[in-house]
Amino acid sequence: MRTFGDLVVEILDRSGTSRPVDPATYLEEYPEHADKLKKFFSSMELIKSALDEQCLQGLPFALPKRSVVAGVGEPHVPRLMRTVPSEDDLLPGYRIELEIHSGAQGDVYRAVQLSTGRSVAVKILRAMSTEALAWFDREVKLLAGLRHPNIVTVHDAGVVRSRPYCAMEFIDGLPLDRYLAEQALTTEKKLRLFLGICAGVMHAHHYGVIHRDLKPSNVLVDDRGKPRIVDFGLAKYCDAPAVNPGCEKNAETGFVGTLAYAAPEQLEWEEPELVNVRSDVYSLGVVLYLMLTGRLPYEAGKERDATLEAIRDTTIAPPSFHDETVGTDVDSIVLKALQPDAADRYKSVGRMKDEIEQFLSCRPIDQKCGRRGYVLGKFLRRNRRRVAFGVVTAMLLTALGIAVNVVFQDRQATAATTHIRFDIARLHDVKTLNDYADSVAQGNRLLE
Repeated sequence: MRTFGDLVVEILDRSGTSRPVDPATYLEEYPEHADKLKKFFSSMELIKSALDEQCLQGLPFALPKRSVVAGVGEPHVPRLMRTVPSEDDLLPGYRIELEIHSGAQGDVYRAVQLSTGRSVAVKILRAMSTEALAWFDREVKLLAGLRHPNIVTVHDAGVVRSRPYCAMEFIDGLPLDRYLAEQALTTEKKLRLFLGICAGVMHAHHYGVIHRDLKPSNVLVDDRGKPRIVDFGLAKYCDAPAVNPGCEKNAETGFVGTLAYAAPEQLEWEEPELVNVRSDVYSLGVVLYLMLTGRLPYEAGKERDATLEAIRDTTIAPPSFHDETVGTDVDSIVLKALQPDAADRYKSVGRMKDEIEQFLSCRPIDQKCGRRGYVLGKFLRRNRRRVAFGVVTAMLLTALGIAVNVVFQDRQATAATTHIRFDIARLHDVKTLNDYADSVAQGNRLLE
């Protein structure tokens, strides 16, 4: 067996030859040294980042063609590692390991917080416009005020060399849509996963925060199947209590969110104060529809007007139309959350969550409680063991009653028969005595 030292010597020797080194090949061939090799290749990449572009092009070290970092969006082809600065160049107190995502306003890196040794996702703002700083500052403040198992946690924030940064919990997982594509979940398991998302949104609403951009890519599912809500960049504080409609008071210049998952009142934007917790209910309804069917409830357009028209003109097919295992109760829950008129939806995410929990516990949902047969059917299904035991007991008691009655009647019949026989025998004896008396009398007459 080759030692880790032998592999290091070989890699360094080959780095100066025409035979490029492929990290993936080494990781596959020597799994017993996988952890050490990953750290070694990462160190080599950081060393290469200090070289200029011309020197880098001359090295025969082959980077992986495709890098997938679990839990941070879609796979992407990483930049040359020279774009990942060292901790001294970029962020004191953190060791930068890998660039996760690069956006218009900033970059996200996977890093290690040196003081604690924990893995974090560091978001560093690139643009320095006043608007960008305001958005970033708001997101940090919103997240810092939320502490919930289903919401990503903020560990640190600040400004380094005029660049604001935020260190958040690193989620080792997958976006919701990719997780569902890789896991064959039943309807019940999907609903229980969705309950975790609802719990996180409820917590945000409790503290007066509307997310306004709930979608699968903003929900990461870790390796334990636990969902975490991320990206509160478009979230907004409410001036009124969180569960009170009409809590968004500050008008903005236009639509914010994602067209396919936005509520109609977000798309219209004629009355910004109408965007409230029920808008998040609508977005969750779209997410749940996608989770259950693998498709959107309607075909969203590329423009706001086209999406609004699709919402108004499309009669949404119930999820059970695409998957018969869903059931009509879940259809009712999803379609109520997707009502175009906010007043017709659930008044809160908590109410929607309660309905799903009632369904999972075989209790009647409120929308159908007026139907006696439905309520009775739910009761029988929920208590099927007790009902079955009661029915069997009743049948046994009935059979026992019948048996006792038959025995009683048989005994009564036997007693009656015995009495009759006794009466017949007694009558026979009386007749015999009478005949004997007649014979005696007749004999006496003959003697005379």
